[in-house]
Amino acid sequence: MPVSIRTNQFFVSEKIKLQLKAPLGELIPDREVTKAAILARITKSKYPTILVSIGDRSTERLNEFSVPHSLEIIDRIEERKSRTEIPFSASVEKILYAKNEAGTISSQALTSLASALAQIEEDPAIPIRLQIEGEEDLLTLPVLAFFPPETVILYGQPSQGLVIVHARGEPRKRAWDILAELGIHTL
Repeated sequence: MPVSIRTNQFFVSEKIKLQLKAPLGELIPDREVTKAAILARITKSKYPTILVSIGDRSTERLNEFSVPHSLEIIDRIEERKSRTEIPFSASVEKILYAKNEAGTISSQALTSLASALAQIEEDPAIPIRLQIEGEEDLLTLPVLAFFPPETVILYGQPSQGLVIVHARGEPRKRAWDILAELGIHTL
């Protein structure tokens, strides 16, 4: 069995971790990450109603380029090293917290994502931060699967660059399939 559930955590198998080594969307190599490159990809079809950054460096880049986003999910760790001084959005008005251990997706993180989505849908002009105690990497999957199809997600591919993925089509189906294998069917 690929997954076990303990204390409201869904554990990701090694098989799934290997599947996730490949980017879920378009990879922009580190040396090519610019504001123009990001904007060209997030506005490819129609402007997203929800823009989500996952990871400290991804969030930092969006803020450096003054690209407004609805939700930033951070854990204050980059490549296994703690970070304290990160230029996060000064405009964040709501901060949510959740515990999410490495290699898992916790029910607490799923509940916080559901709360963030409800707040974004209520007032998309108010940016939200989800501060994770543990690791935020795998939260890309529920955002991709359960947020509206107009959502665009930006996350870092370690030592490679920035991934930009639209929450529709094959990436959404891939996230759904992985989450279903984990036993997660809703936020």
